[in-house]
Amino acid sequence: MGKYGLKGFTKQSIHILKPWLEYDGGSYKSYAKVPAKALLEVAKHLPERNLEDRQNFSPKLKDFLHVAEICSEATFDVYITTEERADERVTVEGVRFPSDRNDVERFLLDSCIIEPNITEKNDGIIRMWWD
Repeated sequence: MGKYGLKGFTKQSIHILKPWLEYDGGSYKSYAKVPAKALLEVAKHLPERNLEDRQNFSPKLKDFLHVAEICSEATFDVYITTEERADERVTVEGVRFPSDRNDVERFLLDSCIIEPNITEKNDGIIRMWWD
């Protein structure tokens, strides 16, 4: 049994996120630049408690989902731990959004445990990433 009393719930997320696969480590997978709409679709298939999870010191998944709802231009770096591990989950470790969205930047900084390991501002885009 997995972390949430379920096993295999990440299969649907993996299917949805297939076009954005960046790295396949077997028991974990990472996806880059996932559009807000796709992240919101993934959330429909997750146990409620998974929304409270965070990747290390990043904001919680539910915080990134809020960003996806208020900023459709945002893209996300998604990290999935598959059913092969006891800590099966979907989390987000990074986000990109327009640099004029100070509200998004402030919200994310207020939602994380520590500030991002990487904050880049290039070509009108802010990228924040937590290790």
